[in-house]
Amino acid sequence: MKILVLIWEFPPRLVGGIARHGAELYPELVKLGHEIHLITVEFSQAPAKEIIEGI
Repeated sequence: MKILVLIWEFPPRLVGGIARHGAELYPELVKLGHEIHLITVEFSQAPAKEIIEGI
């Protein structure tokens, strides 16, 4: 299944619990064979596009 995730914080941007939750949940979905595309807000020195743990 192809899944698009819109999340306002994701590592390295850590404000509350949603970033940690997403960082643990989405790699597990990738391991199950799902294709995850995640869109989040821009964060200082982070690249505009990258692949982390298959996401």
